[in-house]
Amino acid sequence: MTLNNQNLVGVGPVMTFAAAKKVSLRLHAPFFWRDSTQDALYGIGRVYTPRDGLHGGYVGAIPQFQVSWSFAPHWVWTHDIAGILASRGVREAGLNSGAYYMQTMQFVF
Repeated sequence: MTLNNQNLVGVGPVMTFAAAKKVSLRLHAPFFWRDSTQDALYGIGRVYTPRDGLHGGYVGAIPQFQVSWSFAPHWVWTHDIAGILASRGVREAGLNSGAYYMQTMQFVF
């Protein structure tokens, strides 16, 4: 399941730590709900409408973890791990929980 921010409200804590001089950790744990339960839940390339069996306002949580390592001057290697923990109402409408992983290499000058 992938979501965009239309009809979606989220709130959650963000914690950032400097684990070492060149390593930083970031944890973000937002919870999401629909702004209007009369409107759909919008995904990327897909609309999940209340007619599809979607009920309730709570959508779920998307915990995110990031590790960044500045391994050389001007270079940062970042790993992002996120998971979607869908609510029961969202799962009953046919959406699934899932996990994602992405890594990026950044050249900073």
